[in-house]
Amino acid sequence: MNDKTQDDITRPLDKIVMRYFVDERIGCIAVRDRTKTDPEYNGLHEDTEGVVQFWEGIYTNERCPTCGTNLRTKFTVSEEAIKEARALCDHLNHSA
Repeated sequence: MNDKTQDDITRPLDKIVMRYFVDERIGCIAVRDRTKTDPEYNGLHEDTEGVVQFWEGIYTNERCPTCGTNLRTKFTVSEEAIKEARALCDHLNHSA
């Protein structure tokens, strides 16, 4: 049985809200299930409701671009983790 309504079939693709989405923050990224995500909760952690998979970034030290001497700490997510999150999200949305 097909659960799609006529609105789902005729709605433009840019208006369709996918079930799974990538939530990227400073220092972490996750694939989340929109049906299990609390819109009132602003945090993002491994155990946050609706998180399917979570990647945590790493701290790195780098030279200050202004003065060139002082180190500053930066919390970043790897490009590999970002690609993995996007791939998983696409897979889940197209498997549902």
